[in-house]
Parts: sequence; structure tokens; C-alpha cells
Amino acid sequence: MPANNEPSIRFGEFSLNAEKGRVYRGDVPLALRPKVFALLSYLANNAGRVVSKDELLDAVWPRVTVSEDSLTQVVKELRKSLDDARAILIRTIPRRGYLLDTVTVPIDDAGSQPTVPEATLAARSSSTASQRTF
Repeated sequence: MPANNEPSIRFGEFSLNAEKGRVYRGDVPLALRPKVFALLSYLANNAGRVVSKDELLDAVWPRVTVSEDSLTQVVKELRKSLDDARAILIRTIPRRGYLLDTVTVPIDDAGSQPTVPEATLAARSSSTASQRTF
């Protein structure tokens, strides 16, 4: 059973395996520190929703008081690990928080196939793309 009852999730070229506490780009595991993994896991489970800084601080550092600088540094490290230097995947929403701006798909127990049909993913992707303005 996955840690914290969180499913394994696929987004873009990445997959997050909550049970193993690992993130993969394709089949290649990424080395993430525990707080960086916790941040990504929380954002992935709340993809498409702006998550406030306070909520992230509570989720990633439970029962510990840290400054927003700690969160900022972990976000910076996560973006670097995901090659997201332009902050397209993990968007900063000024004065509100952060948004994982992607479609996520739960992965079945075998970890090999998404549980959402590809046609549904394509429809979601085109819908999301048409809503973005750059």
C-alpha cells in the first residue's frame, strides 16, 4: 500500500511512486531529498489547484516552524531536478502559492498503465492548453 494512502501518479514524462518514495523521468530515477519529494508529492496530489504557501509549509514541515525561505529553496531545488527553470510545470502564483500545472494520471498497482484512457488524457491536455495564455 502506498505511503500515506497516496497513489502513484504519472504527469508528463515523470512518474511519482509514493510507495517507494521515488520519482522517475521515464525509467530513470531522480535523486530527490525527502523534503523535495514531499513537496512534489503534495503538489502532484493537488495538481491543477493553487496550493497556498501556508498549506505547503504545514504539509512538508508538519509540527515544525520554518520560514517561507525554506519553502522557496525546496521549490527551487525541485524545479532544478525537473528541468523546470522557466517555472512552466511548477508555477508561482504571486501572493497565493504554487501550482503544479499539468494533468496527473493515477497509475495502477502494477505501475505500468494509467487508469485513465489515453483519449481522456488527450482531451484534458487540449482543454488545458487552450486555457493557457503566454
